[in-house]
Amino acid sequence: MITPVHNKQWGPVLPGMEASPHLISPRKMPPPAAGREGAVSADLSPGAVLLSEEGLNFGASSAETLSGSMDFNLEFTSSSVERLSVSGYYSEETETLNLSWHFTFQKGVIVEGRTELRTFEANLQVSVSQVDRKTVTPYVRQEDIMSLVRRLLRDIEETAADEDKILGGVVLDYKDFRELFALDNGKLVHDLMALIELTVILARLRRKLEGDEEVVILAPEREETRGVIVTETSMIMESFHLEVREVATVSAAAEAGELSTPTTPGDETGLGPAALTGERAVPDSPPAQ
Repeated sequence: MITPVHNKQWGPVLPGMEASPHLISPRKMPPPAAGREGAVSADLSPGAVLLSEEGLNFGASSAETLSGSMDFNLEFTSSSVERLSVSGYYSEETETLNLSWHFTFQKGVIVEGRTELRTFEANLQVSVSQVDRKTVTPYVRQEDIMSLVRRLLRDIEETAADEDKILGGVVLDYKDFRELFALDNGKLVHDLMALIELTVILARLRRKLEGDEEVVILAPEREETRGVIVTETSMIMESFHLEVREVATVSAAAEAGELSTPTTPGDETGLGPAALTGERAVPDSPPAQ
């Protein structure tokens, strides 16, 4: 079971922060330590310090736990353009977790000999459910046919070496015989039958000479192994959606700040939804004059 995050994972409550055991409000954190922009107070837990070093903006991040549910929003900033926000909601009652990632990034593209710096937004939404499910599947595994042949040869050898027994014949299941015959175009079966025939002839000859031996008919059967396969499922994905779109384009000639935006009517981004593929949408051609 997923356990919601509590205050202790964010470190002790600092002056100016909410003291409620169900509310974490980093928006009220004290200003950064002097001498370092964005420095984190030494009173924070190691986990909070690590998040800060990864670019977590405590002033814009929050987490709240109320009545068996958790709602959180984490804001990461690596540059003036590249930003990552992660928000989510978990319900202990329904055992569901909804996560959303919003990522803004830039990419340089060469168009007709000039470089354009394009800004993209990527949105990813995932919904998962916790399911304690156990599936038990019985199975029967049959002995390999070559293992059966090896056992048969051992039995023939032991019978031939026993002074009180002689081999009277070998009985095989029809399905086993067909599988043996299919191996190596039947050569193995022919060799095996020749060996059995020779052993039986020698046994009959010995019986005529001595006459006191017990006649043994070998009828090996393939062994079976029975068991169960247990499959446990803890989480399953309910939905997955990815959308990537272009939000702005700046050319090298417009470094002073001129912004060139797409002009497609009704779509100020220039890109329609691009689920999973991230392919750019192509606007409809204007009607012929």
